[in-house]
Amino acid sequence: MPDRTRIPAESPVAMVAHRLVVTLINLEMHDPRGQLVQDSARRTTEQIVTAIDRDPTASITIAVRDGCLYHGDELLLGSTLQAARLIALCSERSIDGLRFGAQTTPHELLAFLLLLCDEGKRDALHPARAATLLQAAGIEHITVLAESADAPRLDSQTSDTVSKYQALSGCLQESHVAASRGHDLEIEKACGIIESALSKVNAPAGLLALASHHFIDSFTVGHSVRVALLALQVAAAGGASRENLIRIGTAALLHDIGKSRIPQEVLFKQGRLTDEEREIMARHPRLGGEVLLEQPNLDPGAIGAAFCHHMSPAGGYPQPTLAFEPSPVSKLVRVCDVFEALTAVRPYKKALTPLEAYAVMFRDERDFDQAWLRFFVQAMGIYPQGTFLSLDTGEVALVVGPGTSPTQPLVQLMTDAQGRPYPDGARDTVQLGECVDGITRDVAADLPGPDAVWGGAQTAAPVHHSTHDPASHDHGVQGCCGEQLVDPPPRA
Repeated sequence: MPDRTRIPAESPVAMVAHRLVVTLINLEMHDPRGQLVQDSARRTTEQIVTAIDRDPTASITIAVRDGCLYHGDELLLGSTLQAARLIALCSERSIDGLRFGAQTTPHELLAFLLLLCDEGKRDALHPARAATLLQAAGIEHITVLAESADAPRLDSQTSDTVSKYQALSGCLQESHVAASRGHDLEIEKACGIIESALSKVNAPAGLLALASHHFIDSFTVGHSVRVALLALQVAAAGGASRENLIRIGTAALLHDIGKSRIPQEVLFKQGRLTDEEREIMARHPRLGGEVLLEQPNLDPGAIGAAFCHHMSPAGGYPQPTLAFEPSPVSKLVRVCDVFEALTAVRPYKKALTPLEAYAVMFRDERDFDQAWLRFFVQAMGIYPQGTFLSLDTGEVALVVGPGTSPTQPLVQLMTDAQGRPYPDGARDTVQLGECVDGITRDVAADLPGPDAVWGGAQTAAPVHHSTHDPASHDHGVQGCCGEQLVDPPPRA
């Protein structure tokens, strides 16, 4: 099937920033001497060479301004969303920019990042004094800058949305680091960040749109943030109270925390897993439940979501000793988890479109709780918010909200027919199928519609909204489609 989604390409320098941020995350979460970290540093330096077109005398500069990363006038959005830690480290040391020469080596890059993370070296890494420290560490091709060229400022709404996403991502990074080291998680901080993010869940171009950005890390942090945002969006559509939205968001954010205790050579293996490695990977739900059981005063729903998100009516894993029914929160997180995995890019696969993902998920009714799956589709729509669409005009548009029809969402125009980005102030928001200034836009006509994917069968079944809170545990839960969903298992 042709791909109906098309995400505007990132620049080579944006890819450098992305790889730099991922290397820092890997360095703090894993053994600096391990192959994962070494490979990450190597890919970053290789991308530097690519970005400067292999000119051995050239360099590139990444500016740190107002909580964002820039290259000249270009906002490096994808990396900015995960860069809360990098930006904080630079800001604390009065570093306004980082310059990388073409001959930067992986060893230099890791040595520099280790210095950047060393609180004892904070004052010595101030740009006015850093040259001596860098020289002593053998770092010849990386420079810290006190002042970089002025970068355009984000409007207040976009800036607020970016900072909220960074807070989610940064909190989860810290949680994985803490869990991998056997430390307590800052659960109250996570709940507070989820609560702060709630004001943006329904914004047309808010967190879910940012979360779809092509170069956000898909394996740990980026994946879990997107699952949390999906769960919040669906639960909000079902009328969940603010208190329960915080519980649901926190549970979804931490659902994969057990992966912090999976060996990195298994977790990040590029090829097919062996039977033994698959068995090791399958331990992460149980490990996640154990990590969360160690935390004081944690809502049982979060423990259940971590333990149960790979369970299904057909079985799944882990197999509990005593039979029990996963909670509504766990069932919702499972649907969101699989949908995100199917629609995300992985080294071993391309991203499926939302329609293709829905088709896969409806293929076997035993894989999911059908009430939650159908409600998920209704809440997210055929083209979920944050999806990039190719239009029949040749333009690329971003889905920013529901329209009058599931197949005709509200979109923001991102690029023209020649692939040139529209300026921020000129990105019109239009309803697909409606005539605007003499132009009627729709999804590219040569691409199949929903009926071609589902054969018209799945979209016909109605999904009924419930007036009950989908996360309530007081008297059972009246879920979508009017089906009764049971209470979560007890904590112990």
